[in-house]
Amino acid sequence: MRVFSHSLRAWAAAVSIIVVFLLTIATSLIAMGFLRQSMLSQVQSQSFKDFSQGIERVQAKEFIDESSADAQRKQSFLNDIVSDLQNSGAANLVGVYMWQEKFASQSDIVPISTDPTYMHVVSSEMKNRVATLNDANILSQPVNLGERKNPIPGNVYGSSLQLGGIGRVYVYGLYSYESAQETLEKVRISLVVPCVIFSIIFGLITWKIMGRIINPVRKVACVARQLSQGNLEARVQVDRQDEIGVLQKSFNDTAETLVQKIDELKKSESMQKRFVSDVSHELRTPVTTIRMASDFLQTHSSAFDETTARTITLLNKQVDNFEKLLTQLLDLSRYDAQKVQTNFTLTDICGCVKNVITATLPLAHNARTTVNCTYLSREAFAYVDSVRVERIIYNIVINAIDFCKHRPIEIGVKSNEDYVAIRIRDYGIGIAQDNLSHIFDRFWRADPSRARVTGGTGLGLSIAREDAKLHRGDIAVRSIVGKGTEFIVVLPVSRQTNPVNISMPQRWPLWFDDIFLDDNPISEICGGAK
Repeated sequence: MRVFSHSLRAWAAAVSIIVVFLLTIATSLIAMGFLRQSMLSQVQSQSFKDFSQGIERVQAKEFIDESSADAQRKQSFLNDIVSDLQNSGAANLVGVYMWQEKFASQSDIVPISTDPTYMHVVSSEMKNRVATLNDANILSQPVNLGERKNPIPGNVYGSSLQLGGIGRVYVYGLYSYESAQETLEKVRISLVVPCVIFSIIFGLITWKIMGRIINPVRKVACVARQLSQGNLEARVQVDRQDEIGVLQKSFNDTAETLVQKIDELKKSESMQKRFVSDVSHELRTPVTTIRMASDFLQTHSSAFDETTARTITLLNKQVDNFEKLLTQLLDLSRYDAQKVQTNFTLTDICGCVKNVITATLPLAHNARTTVNCTYLSREAFAYVDSVRVERIIYNIVINAIDFCKHRPIEIGVKSNEDYVAIRIRDYGIGIAQDNLSHIFDRFWRADPSRARVTGGTGLGLSIAREDAKLHRGDIAVRSIVGKGTEFIVVLPVSRQTNPVNISMPQRWPLWFDDIFLDDNPISEICGGAK
């Protein structure tokens, strides 16, 4: 069954064989019905004719004088008549039977039978009906000569005759149609073989035709798979002029259009990245000048009136935000240009977490929340760029601070010989499922209208994922609206460890619970915690 579900060609051939076989068998059965009726009618007609001719021969005989014949002579005469009917009858005449009413002398003639085995098939009902017939009239009755499981059709013919010197006698002829039935059975069996052969031939023809249709489609599907895997140069060979040829040409045209669109998008993306990179670098000098001026004004803010001093403080804060955005844009432009400089050293990840907690204390205080270590490994060392790992944790934590609804934020670390897992969990407003696939997009915000405590730019999570990928690690996230959000950062312990890919929800391990991880399973993502 698996072959049929994976191969339209095999399915079509099998269906063709079955359908044609059933149709030919049904046609054969119908033909056999007509043939059987025709043959039975023919053999019945022949049997009736044979019996009629026998009766005529009996009537033409010169019978003995009753006054000059004794019972033995009469019995011998009737025996000769029955023997003559049997010997001169058709090949399918099974037996001849004769009864007499009474002789003139009131003595009975012994009933005569050429095959006593089937005398019982002449029913009493037929005997009564034959007794009422006129001379030489013939009555017939169908009978079965075989067993119930294997019946043999036949027919009994009966006639009433008045013989001079003997009296009225009743003559019966039993005919068997076994030969006709055997012939029909041989014809039926012989028809099955052509039905099977014809069905197989038709199935092979269907297989050939479907192959001519499906093979080009399979080639198109193969090229489509190559395109999906990134081989944009793959094309289908146009080798036909029919509808399949139109499909081949249309597919190639679609592929060309797709490649053009991809090239345009790549060019547009490259131009956008180039623009962001150029603008970021060009703004660095004026921002530095503005920073110097802002710091100078902030240093002498006491010399100004209260309104001016407040304006200087606001200016200084916005310059901080602008400088932060510029730094993030420069980082993204380095990732795009693949010119990131790293400094991998053996680092205690628990120390990175503690540094982030200390750095976010003022932000957490302003948001009326706390950042707590729910559990830490005794040791969680890995070869990483500590600055970038701290930035990963920091960006996720400040994102949690913005949406925690004054509820605590939990951080935990577990590790084994190959991986380190960092879990950041909040109990805030959560993220809708439709938005989960966009949280790592640049400049994307789940709720742009919402007031943010940290003054985020929408680039923090994008940079966090780029930093994780730089370490051959990954970030997984899931969330329930109204219950909170949970991030898992997984980093390899060394550069030789296999990369991690758990970013999509369907890639989460099967042992994750329905809502959130408890305190223990986070270690299982590392294969067993220390």
